[in-house]
Amino acid sequence: KSYRDGSTLRRHRRSHAEEKPYACAGCGEAFGTAAALLKHQRFHAEGRPYPCADCGKSFGSNFLLLTHRRVHTGEKPYPCPVCRKPFRQASH
Repeated sequence: KSYRDGSTLRRHRRSHAEEKPYACAGCGEAFGTAAALLKHQRFHAEGRPYPCADCGKSFGSNFLLLTHRRVHTGEKPYPCPVCRKPFRQASH
């Protein structure tokens, strides 16, 4: 697979190495990209009005709640195009 620039390739490699160099100062949760960290930080400011009926964890959007539900169902519908390992989210 080819990438348009070095930063895109590094980001993809981090997804395979499970590197998460961007940590939230508020809760310590770590992310593989700066964009993912910024999205996460918005939820600290805006609240989380979508609770999971199974575990009570709350989310800032219905989409994130539906993605989280895969933790409980075990569903992993997104295979990596490089190694074919299945993931719960398409972003891997």
